[in-house]
Amino acid sequence: MNVFNIPSNYNFIKSLANWLKKHYNNEFSDLKIFLPNQRSSRKLRIELLNLQDFNGQSSIKIKSFADLNIEDFYDFLPNNLCAEIIDELSKIKVLNRIDAIFFLCEEVKKNPIFGTQNFTQRFKTAKSLYQLFEDLEENQIDASKIKLIDDSNLAKHHQFTVEFFQNFYIQIKDILIKKNLMFTGSFHNLLCKKFSEVIETQNINQNIVIAGSTGSILSSKNLIKSIKNYKNGCVVLYGYQQHLNVEEIHPQFYLNELVKFLDLEAKNIQEIKNSEFKNSCEIRKDFGNLIFNDYKNFENFLKSCQEINKNFEITDIVSNLEISCFDNEMNEAKSIVNIVKENLKNDL
Repeated sequence: MNVFNIPSNYNFIKSLANWLKKHYNNEFSDLKIFLPNQRSSRKLRIELLNLQDFNGQSSIKIKSFADLNIEDFYDFLPNNLCAEIIDELSKIKVLNRIDAIFFLCEEVKKNPIFGTQNFTQRFKTAKSLYQLFEDLEENQIDASKIKLIDDSNLAKHHQFTVEFFQNFYIQIKDILIKKNLMFTGSFHNLLCKKFSEVIETQNINQNIVIAGSTGSILSSKNLIKSIKNYKNGCVVLYGYQQHLNVEEIHPQFYLNELVKFLDLEAKNIQEIKNSEFKNSCEIRKDFGNLIFNDYKNFENFLKSCQEINKNFEITDIVSNLEISCFDNEMNEAKSIVNIVKENLKNDL
């Protein structure tokens, strides 16, 4: 199998760098690595460059998954399909967020349903619409399926809003297609689809690793599956635990969904463990799961903590527990910030 997992109580970047060095025998000339964000990409690059006897500095290719672009298809040339894809993608003009909002501003101005809004009102409307459109693109929801929403229990003005939104969205999509324009979300989906098409159908040999992604976005989930099935592909998860039933608020929820989507048996996921990069003991990892899994029943939570304390596995848990209730998320966030500030002050 080519799917691996770094447990959550191990340092992700150091563990990954060490594994890459051993797994690819220090040869990085044809390796491309995708990580969840630019920060993790920078950290991994630095970590690899700091490893002793690492000789692939000039050839290493590490990037954020969100930064996938036309240049990533150059590695597969002179493949004919890749040449066609590069030609196709290069003709599309991608509208960044600000340009897209101004574009929508003009369309809002033309539409009589919005009345005689001034520029500030149009801009706010366009900004909200853009976010809704991007959410649809991110989840790859077909606009025509909005009609399938059962609006029989909605108020008349809500029914009108749903119908108008669908028609306006389709109208905007038609205009974009005619002008060969795309919003960033749509273009990223297209890039992922084309990249998957290449590694699924073409006889290419580049090694590809995608690591740390939870697959919370459909385009990334599909690409992970393509890389998992690719002969020279590897998928490295972070923080996955077998037999852990979690709710949607738990950090591992999307990982569980991803493992199901990849048609993986948990027993076939190989663990990457190196004691040198271990951040905490197993009991603290289990305690972290307890926090998210049993948050609705504090009595059970407290009982488990006392059991841990009783066995002298972690002696500071119960003494550092406190219950706090808040009337909204803002007050909760402010309280957490104050607690962190206070603890930092005490540590100085």
